[in-house]
Amino acid sequence: MKRYLILLFCFTLVTSAIYAQKKEKVTKDIFGNTIIEDEEGNKKTIKKDIFGNTIIEDSKGNKTTIKEDIFGNKIIEDNKGNRTKIGKDIFDNTVIEDNKGNKKKVEKDIFGNTIIEDNKGNRTKISKDIFDNTVIENNKGYKKTIKEDIFGNTVIEDNKGNKTTIGEDIFGDKFIERNGVNRKISRDIFGYLKLEENHRETASLTKDIFDTWIYKDAANNEIKYSKEFWKDILADFKGDEEAAFFWLMDICKGLSGYKEEYSVDIFDDLKFKNNQNETATLKKNIFDEMVYEDNKGNKLTYSEDIWNRMKRRQGTDKKIFMDFIQRYLFNNH
Repeated sequence: MKRYLILLFCFTLVTSAIYAQKKEKVTKDIFGNTIIEDEEGNKKTIKKDIFGNTIIEDSKGNKTTIKEDIFGNKIIEDNKGNRTKIGKDIFDNTVIEDNKGNKKKVEKDIFGNTIIEDNKGNRTKISKDIFDNTVIENNKGYKKTIKEDIFGNTVIEDNKGNKTTIGEDIFGDKFIERNGVNRKISRDIFGYLKLEENHRETASLTKDIFDTWIYKDAANNEIKYSKEFWKDILADFKGDEEAAFFWLMDICKGLSGYKEEYSVDIFDDLKFKNNQNETATLKKNIFDEMVYEDNKGNKLTYSEDIWNRMKRRQGTDKKIFMDFIQRYLFNNH
């Protein structure tokens, strides 16, 4: 897909998260430092220096230092020149300021409301009304109320006439209704996911008899992943099928009639094709080299040693292949 990125989708309102997450391993080295390493080989070290400051360094050369100054303020600095100070003023309000001239203050007023002000004239108040609903309003006239209805659903209304209801129906299906448009995520009788908009199916995620996973939507888009590719995609979402479904809906947003397929043939070669006459393959030659080729004339050959190092960073052959498709086959789009 030409936008193989994990983007924020509006259905984050009804899910815990829809971003692909990498599996991470947390260990201690011989000095007691915390080491966090993901499945792609990215490494982060958290340690203390001789002054007791927290140092966070990663394998990409980034370094962040968290320390306290003599006044007890928290100072966060990185090796790119950014500096943020978090402290208290004489009235015990939290003050956040950086070295770019931005300053924000968080305080409580005499009624217990939270007030957030910055040095650019913006002011937001977070309070409770007499019904214990949360009310958020700013100094530009915008107001939003967050409450629960009698069914336990979350209702968000603002003073511009917008209303959103988030909850579950009597069957346990998640739904979001915004300004009269009802969207519901549910499963069909076979357990496959589908999205309905005003009781009309607009997207689905199913599996055929060959264990190929197929996404379809009302705009006539269709994406197919063989079981090998789908296993990797699902792993990125920590096994959350709904999150993967939302991701597919998001990357197909704005497309119409687009079709593509990722597969593995009987020789374990990886293959890609779409209905734009674009194709790509990844296979091993007789010298055990990995060779990527596409119909735009791109051809890349990697020795076994170099390829294994790439796999340690990115995880699997299929992830590298999909990355190459984005980088080389689609680079002129």
